[in-house]
Amino acid sequence: MELKKNEKQYFIKSLKAGNYVKDPNLYLPDNPEGIIEVTNFGIQLFEDEGVYFLPLKLTEIDLINFGFILESTTHSSFPISDISRLNRTYYYPEDVQDIKIEVIYDGEGKELRRIGIKTNEFTNLCFIDYVHDLQNIFSFLSGIDIKFKFIKENKSDQNKYFEN
Repeated sequence: MELKKNEKQYFIKSLKAGNYVKDPNLYLPDNPEGIIEVTNFGIQLFEDEGVYFLPLKLTEIDLINFGFILESTTHSSFPISDISRLNRTYYYPEDVQDIKIEVIYDGEGKELRRIGIKTNEFTNLCFIDYVHDLQNIFSFLSGIDIKFKFIKENKSDQNKYFEN
């Protein structure tokens, strides 16, 4: 994955210390994805010296890694258009703002449609594509900096932590 110039500029501006990113040049047996927690120094190197990071695409497994807890699962079907959806709603146990993360799949959990944040004031506040965006938005709304619970485990092996 190569970032275009405007994507890289946005990515740099949206990063803050503590965000998780992918270092495509890092491979360790206990961290095959190359996931690192970026520092202010790392952001400066990325901006000035061409050190290269990539955003991490947000998945439902990442929510579990951050400590979010499944609150509800609902199935919806739309007979006229023959469409079905699977919705899962997560909450963060330490959050007092009642912020929910909604994961929506087309079909019976086969294809991710979107992940979004909702609050009491807004049904769908925004949709989120990347891990660092979730960290930043959640921190802004709740005042809580979320961290991965187990970063070293291979993300592809983490499907065992939830069922459809």
